[in-house]
Amino acid sequence: MWMLALVPDVPDGSVMSQSRGPQGTPGMGTPASTQERRGAERLPDAGELVIAWHNAPGRLMRFPTVDISENGARIRTTCCLLDGLTGMAISHNALSTPIDRSVMVVWSRAIRTETGRLDHYEAGLRFF
Repeated sequence: MWMLALVPDVPDGSVMSQSRGPQGTPGMGTPASTQERRGAERLPDAGELVIAWHNAPGRLMRFPTVDISENGARIRTTCCLLDGLTGMAISHNALSTPIDRSVMVVWSRAIRTETGRLDHYEAGLRFF
């Protein structure tokens, strides 16, 4: 059983990668590969998702969510998360309900300001 009272703030940069964006890798430019892959409607959100990553199982982390659905979420991070990173989504505070589902990072990208300065990262998560 997870203890939500022990959730720390999101740390700065624990996992880094040279991840591609949500459109995939080179050579995947066919129309079928760029079609919408979501199977459920995403709801805009300002809550936080609590995740225990498998590479740090005893450490719960909070991530602000940009949007969330039955099948996944887009989170805001301080570092680029490694594609394929897995963990357990524990709960979401705005939904007031436990999630308790496996999660995997399917993309991660840098978000820059109008002047090109790095502002933050976003990552797409898929729930299983």
